[in-house]
Amino acid sequence: MKVSAPETGCALVGLMKVRLPSGNCIRLQFAADTLLQCVCDHVDSIQPSLAPCSLLQTFPTRHFTEQDLRCSLQELGLTPNATLCVRPQEKPCSQQQRDSTLTDPSPEPVDSICSPDDLMAQGKRLMPIMGSPAHSVSHSFTIRDELPTTPQHTWGRGQILVHREQDGVEGEQAASQGTDLTPPVSRSLSPRSHQWPSNGVRLRPSDQSNELRSPGSPPAQPGLPNLRARMAAELRQESAERVPTVSRISRVSSVPSLHHLALQGALVLITAPSMQYSRSLSGLTPELAEFIVDHMIKERVLRPRTLELFTGCPIRSLTLNCYPYCTNDLIRHLRGFPNLRTLSLSSCTLITDHGLSVIQYLHKLQYLNLSSCVKLTDLCLVYLKGLDHLSHLVLDQTKVSDDGMYDFLVHSRCSLTHLSVNQTALTERTLNLMSHRIPDLKLLSIKNTQISDVSSLSELKQLHSLHLDNTKVTEQSLLAIRSLATLSLLSLSGVQSLTSDRVLELLSGLSLTRLVLPGRRCLTVNGLSYLRHLHLLVELNLTDHTHITDQGVQHISHLARLQVLSLCNTSVTDAGLLYLRGLRHVEELSLDRTKVTSRGVSQCIPTLPHLQVLGLSDTGVGDNVLKFGIRHCKNLLKVNLSRTRITNKGLRYLRAVSVVQLNLDGTGVTAQGVSDLMASCGSIISVRANNLRQIPTADVSDEEEEIR
Repeated sequence: MKVSAPETGCALVGLMKVRLPSGNCIRLQFAADTLLQCVCDHVDSIQPSLAPCSLLQTFPTRHFTEQDLRCSLQELGLTPNATLCVRPQEKPCSQQQRDSTLTDPSPEPVDSICSPDDLMAQGKRLMPIMGSPAHSVSHSFTIRDELPTTPQHTWGRGQILVHREQDGVEGEQAASQGTDLTPPVSRSLSPRSHQWPSNGVRLRPSDQSNELRSPGSPPAQPGLPNLRARMAAELRQESAERVPTVSRISRVSSVPSLHHLALQGALVLITAPSMQYSRSLSGLTPELAEFIVDHMIKERVLRPRTLELFTGCPIRSLTLNCYPYCTNDLIRHLRGFPNLRTLSLSSCTLITDHGLSVIQYLHKLQYLNLSSCVKLTDLCLVYLKGLDHLSHLVLDQTKVSDDGMYDFLVHSRCSLTHLSVNQTALTERTLNLMSHRIPDLKLLSIKNTQISDVSSLSELKQLHSLHLDNTKVTEQSLLAIRSLATLSLLSLSGVQSLTSDRVLELLSGLSLTRLVLPGRRCLTVNGLSYLRHLHLLVELNLTDHTHITDQGVQHISHLARLQVLSLCNTSVTDAGLLYLRGLRHVEELSLDRTKVTSRGVSQCIPTLPHLQVLGLSDTGVGDNVLKFGIRHCKNLLKVNLSRTRITNKGLRYLRAVSVVQLNLDGTGVTAQGVSDLMASCGSIISVRANNLRQIPTADVSDEEEEIR
């Protein structure tokens, strides 16, 4: 609202905007030579409830003293316009003392319970208690004395909370009076909600007689300071007795690192339309440039223009796998990276044969991955002929055929060592040419093709890895590759024309370190007996071979160099685990969905000194497997105990093991037990604890005798 003040004959006029404690504003007009005291008197006449009042200037902040009241507006710099805030003046100290005496004739001294000085000395312990209801009030806490109720405070638009300077009068306080700073009590408090004191708790020494009260508030009740001190003491004692708990399982800090912030700033500078970087980034080191580009790919902000900024930078590796914005226009700028040695474009479905023409300028390229680029045909191979240093080529799920590969192998100047053509239309025609054109081939993968005869591969004397999964390879052609003395890895998963028993018999005596068998239902105890002739095996996966029993496991015990063994979903029991005790080089053992118990596992795994990964999901083990088995495996890093009978009782034994990852899904542990484990076991980084359940009392304990 606008109120006009009496005007004088002065030429200069001061326009003033006065903000009241309620949040309302009034606009006044005074002559420049008007005293500030006259302004205060005029405000008192408009708002008698605020009389006597004092004024302060918000910007720049200035508190007007008694001397300022005798100065004119022009002398105070309040012309031609100014904004002032009104504060009710506090009552004289003597008047407050009289009011306090009439209200509380004989108050009990606060020092008799807990002095304010003591509270201030223990501020570090008290402040967290008073911080928020979530941390300072427990469900069992009750207030012993009922607090006096006060009217609900109506908040205005706010008021600056700056203490006023001393005005020279001895004993007068500078703190403002008449503003209730405590939050209003909610109108819909539940029965268990904590009722905060309406006047708060003061945490500084002060004279009881100078207790601040809002205008119009009821007189202080007897014993209120006493009650406040007693409440603070109770809360402080309760906080000291409370046991700290860990509420988060993750140990990763949410605070971004300086490195991440700098990287984000660089991305804004490079990609933001209003701040686009107009100069070249060719001066960056290869490592830094690759890191920035990789991050831009991860954030999906790499575009042709931004990639062009790195032209001339000696980038050596670029991975654009599954990048949705990888187009012909984007890879066209790869010509500016002649030092590129590794390029992966897997699942970049927008690239065509014409777009791949830029590859011919990358003369130092050694590794090229074009898998799942579904638009590529034989024409793309034309641009690869001049790559003298190309050694790794991946063409999985492309439209290349025998014609294109034949022409490429005949005219190419490179010497491939790794070739993958999974799920393509290649046939034996291409295989027959490989022994003549790429004799140094070490790895060949022809999964999911129609190839049935691989006998021509017997001339690749350096071949050490051969993947024939889901092909139609015959037993006769498999006999031909027995002459490959360097062959160490052979994968035959899904080959319907062969049985696992026959494969083990045919390959008996080879120097294989890893063997993947054709099917899970065609392996018997007789076939496992041939394993003793494959004594160099370091990895054996027998998952889902349900016919394997304890008798078959006996043949596995002859594989002394075995490092990875999977017996998931087999018929192995505790008796079969005894045969594994001599495999002292085993690092990973998977027994998921088997019939083993805590007793059998506890007798086996302590004899495996290098065990790092253990899988016991969906087995009959309980807390005893932790007490008698896992706690003795000092090198154990990953453990899967999901859907077992593990409870909080067994978790305490993990403190003796440096476990990094732990799976407790579907177990009988509690969230509190997991939190306590995280707090006591500093090595744990990741814990999974979903779908926790309550295990019946009869099933909690293994009820086994102590294993010695």
